[in-house]
Amino acid sequence: MDLRERREKWRDKWKRFQSLPVSKKIVVLKQRAGILVRTPDRMLLEGEIFRWIRSREGMRNILFIGVDQYTKHYASFFPDATFHTIDNDPSRARFGSDHHLIASIADVTKQFPPRCMDVVIMNGVYGWGLDEQDEAEEGFQRCYDVLRPGGLLVLGWNNIPERNPLDIDTISSLRRFTELGCPLFKGNWRYEVPETENRHTYDFYTKPS
Repeated sequence: MDLRERREKWRDKWKRFQSLPVSKKIVVLKQRAGILVRTPDRMLLEGEIFRWIRSREGMRNILFIGVDQYTKHYASFFPDATFHTIDNDPSRARFGSDHHLIASIADVTKQFPPRCMDVVIMNGVYGWGLDEQDEAEEGFQRCYDVLRPGGLLVLGWNNIPERNPLDIDTISSLRRFTELGCPLFKGNWRYEVPETENRHTYDFYTKPS
């Protein structure tokens, strides 16, 4: 990449940054400074949702897809389980668990045998890189393949047009799962976290037995 191309790239990044609301700009700047940002959706995941997962019987093998600065400590929430992480970006490996793999979601079945996971958690991946129809279909199919019958899939995504590029409810491989009512949210299988600019939403599924 020559100097002109680098300038164009940074100009585009600056334009995108300038278009963000002030609160989002603050989050970005804190992240760049290495400050851990605890947003309402992350606090809900780290608190109530992780606690609920721990309370379920047989949660011994967990796969967390996609890592970043704020996920580095997630394995500590599950001291009695083997907490696997996977991300295709080598620079993010330092944010993974002791059982981290550098690989894409499409390669999950090359790394793990079928029906070996009790829980698969994918938060902030769909709509943030997993955007194309064929990639999404394959990605959710791979989650289905490694999850044991009766296992749990927790999916976190942003319910706004630019982050829901395919209409999540039309992804056929995702529809293979059964919607699971979560007792944390009055038995609803889908919950939109209040006070999140991107309408962050958690879906709960199980693999049919």
